[in-house]
Amino acid sequence: MKTRVKEHFWRKLGAGVMAILLCLTLAACGNTNTQSSEAASESTTSAPSTDTESTSNNSSSDIILSSDELTFPLGMAVNSEAFTGTAYLSPMIPLDDVYNFPQTNNVTFEPGARSGWHTHGGMIILGTGGTGYYQEEGKPAQIIRKGDVVECPEGVKHWHGAAPDSWFSQVVIYDTEYVPEASGEPAHEMVSDEEYANLETEEYAGRNITADNQFMFQRADEPVSLETFNGPVYLSSIIEADNVAEAPGLHYVVFDKGVINNWHTHEGGQILIATDGIGYHQIEGQPVEVLHPGDVALCPPGVKHWHGGSADTEFAHIAVNTNPELTGLEWFDRISDDEYAKLAAENTASKSLVVYFSMPETTDAENMTEAEDDSTVVIDGEVLGNTQYMARIIQEHTGADIFRIEPETPYPTDHETLVDLAAEEKEKNARPVIRGQIEDFERYETVYIGYPIWWSDMPMILYSFFDQYDFSGKTVIPFSTHGGSSFAGTPAEIQRMEPNATMVEGLTISRDRIQDAKQQIIDWVNGLS
Repeated sequence: MKTRVKEHFWRKLGAGVMAILLCLTLAACGNTNTQSSEAASESTTSAPSTDTESTSNNSSSDIILSSDELTFPLGMAVNSEAFTGTAYLSPMIPLDDVYNFPQTNNVTFEPGARSGWHTHGGMIILGTGGTGYYQEEGKPAQIIRKGDVVECPEGVKHWHGAAPDSWFSQVVIYDTEYVPEASGEPAHEMVSDEEYANLETEEYAGRNITADNQFMFQRADEPVSLETFNGPVYLSSIIEADNVAEAPGLHYVVFDKGVINNWHTHEGGQILIATDGIGYHQIEGQPVEVLHPGDVALCPPGVKHWHGGSADTEFAHIAVNTNPELTGLEWFDRISDDEYAKLAAENTASKSLVVYFSMPETTDAENMTEAEDDSTVVIDGEVLGNTQYMARIIQEHTGADIFRIEPETPYPTDHETLVDLAAEEKEKNARPVIRGQIEDFERYETVYIGYPIWWSDMPMILYSFFDQYDFSGKTVIPFSTHGGSSFAGTPAEIQRMEPNATMVEGLTISRDRIQDAKQQIIDWVNGLS
């Protein structure tokens, strides 16, 4: 679920300000830390591998192969010659005279995408997903991962971007009022393919994420009990106030299930950025906001509000006490247990899930082969697999959670090799190992499940999936893409494997028609409800 404040923010910005904002994405970076035939009908610049060293936060889970796996919103593509590859911008917090908090955006790079060398005002970088690079001139490139906190001092020449094998997402908090000294150097200087492919890299030395941490940033070791909270809460600091962006300190708050705080006011106001789980925020006299990762909640100075976790999930957010020279904090009563119970019933976590397997044979929108074109859809410059595209539309129009099925050992992207592998798996009745797992699968009532048709069947990794999860009592809605064989009898096969599930008629679309099928998919989803 993506940030609700965004829509208002985009409307608020005029065309001229937007042009400036897009230019400022060049400052989206961040040095010191505190915290079958149809078988394959549905990867950029090479560089050093990012998973060769072992650290507390260096694992295959940091390699993000699809933008769908990122926690924070993708935003809009930035078309600029100052970037190699595609970057995306999602505005989060504007600099204004109410909160006086530095401009804050989430910036995402597709694999291999990167900025050129440049300088700007002081910036804090918060890694929010995937694996990327940050390099200052004359130093090795730092490998940045989720949870890393980096400071880029003003005027320091540097570049940043994604690793070659992973998407990378980062929140950037930066000083937009910095005016650089005049110099004879070009404003931006590209990082060449050769330079990128031969980087000297090292893991970011300031990383403080422990191996057992389950949150975006490092949770405090021990909870504290406070009279102003109805249960234990974990409080820690992401970065202190004496930072290069001249931002107030960023605190990290983790609520156990069902834990909330009392009504209270901050003399200087407060900004919350949700990072994990599902939570609530309410300003007195206004409806409750349900917060998902990437959402921003703004509480003006002196206005009464409360916030906390939902009954079903742990919840974490970044908290910023804005206008820090105004230190007043006043606490009041808490909402009643009955009010919270009613709230929980009205705002339960999604009970629908979109699960899909998709195998785009390239991530490069240019110079595709015929087979690569057959396996992909290009939307606003982003290359999606055919089934991935269907899954994204379904998720957007249902509000469901989403999970991408991926093999532990990645499949080849070469068409003929993939075709042969799919045939071999089918002949051997193989069960490829799935990377990752779905948390709390039991709570989902409706599961949309999507796949391409390979050799007149589901890919064998779908059989692994149905072996792994019990669909008893759930409603299953299949969707697929194909090269001419429609569903090829696969819904009946799913029903055979899951006899205690309720099957609903699905939707299958030819790869030749998928590019223009958005409205057809939306109409089908609406018809189901």
